[in-house]
Amino acid sequence: MHEIKFSTLENIRYFYREFCYRYGHPTTGRKPRRTDKTRQGMSKPDKKVTIKDVAQLAGVSKGTVDRVIHNRGEVSAESFRKVQEVVRKIDYKPNAYASLLASRLPAQR
Repeated sequence: MHEIKFSTLENIRYFYREFCYRYGHPTTGRKPRRTDKTRQGMSKPDKKVTIKDVAQLAGVSKGTVDRVIHNRGEVSAESFRKVQEVVRKIDYKPNAYASLLASRLPAQR
């Protein structure tokens, strides 16, 4: 077997961490959860675009964005155009889970 030389404490920590990921902890045998997703070839999940983001980019309020998306209430033609343009540009899709939670009636006692 070849000899491993450690020049710094950081190299020792790196080797120990990689050893634990591959073979488990030397005394307990448990493998830690890998927090660095890029080491596993996984990219970080993209941040979900929210109504707040659309409102900020369009320069209008969150309520205006909501009215445009759900076709409720009165909105000026200029604001409507701005919101539609931003929604199309950033490919905004409403969160289905949030809509489902918001539409539920309160539990009956």
